[in-house]
Amino acid sequence: MKITFILLTIAISLVITSIQFSEPSFNGSSPGCSGSGCHSFSDGDVSVALIDSITVEVTVSGTSSRVGGELVDIGGNVVDVINSTTSNPFTLTAPAPGYYVINAGYDNPQRDWDSAAVNLIVPVELSGFIASVNENDVTLNWQTATELNNSGFDVERTEANNEWEKVGFVTGNGTTTEINSYTFTDKDVPAGTYNYRIKQIDYDGTFEYFELEQLISISSPDEITLLQNYPNPFNPSTTIKFVIHKKSNVIITIFNTIGEDVLTLVNEEKIAGSYEVNFDAAGFTSGIYFYKLQAGNFVETKKMILMK
Repeated sequence: MKITFILLTIAISLVITSIQFSEPSFNGSSPGCSGSGCHSFSDGDVSVALIDSITVEVTVSGTSSRVGGELVDIGGNVVDVINSTTSNPFTLTAPAPGYYVINAGYDNPQRDWDSAAVNLIVPVELSGFIASVNENDVTLNWQTATELNNSGFDVERTEANNEWEKVGFVTGNGTTTEINSYTFTDKDVPAGTYNYRIKQIDYDGTFEYFELEQLISISSPDEITLLQNYPNPFNPSTTIKFVIHKKSNVIITIFNTIGEDVLTLVNEEKIAGSYEVNFDAAGFTSGIYFYKLQAGNFVETKKMILMK
């Protein structure tokens, strides 16, 4: 399967129509047949499934005998033919995407055949995959026009031509002809220069990559900053954000109004960048608490209020 993107896609649409022609004698010299004994199918006796942007699978219902079929382009030229086969369904392959008619049928219990029209639309180049940066957060946006069997997208990131790393997954919309917009935010990315790509994955596991055309740069902060927790007052949890300008051993501790340490939230080495940590106070009583950031020679303390 191929997935069709707006400016980044392969679109496939399918229209089935019933047309009365003549007997099923497909030899590839001209479309249809010229003999007698022609009968038309009832609607649905010829069905078509799209394999990819140039291949279709044809099923002829109502028979256990040999079947046949042909693929005819918009100029009336036969571009692929199966004259007679016991395989049902069988496949026909076009030389390129475009509009085609499929004639298919059988000769037992009587000579019947019918037609189905398919539209294999030309693929479109990727150009709608964009990114924006807000401090240490990178937001990716992309859009699809149609989708076929789309399970979703892995989001991957690399720095300085290192190995690609999966940083997230966005669920697809299966099969649809509607326009769909997608977004993903890679939060708290360390300082550096990166590239991103999305890996579109089908339900059967097949995949295709689409790479961002621009590099993303995350600048190192100039100083250490401890931000006010949010929300404040809070119940029962709150988020504490901080920024460090170089690799440091970072310690964040929570203590009460009499100076007792009640919890250590962070105690590890971190590289330059923006970070956030969650403080869950479900087991604490209401009141005033303080949180302290230590990084190298830097020390700062802020107050927060737990209100249950």
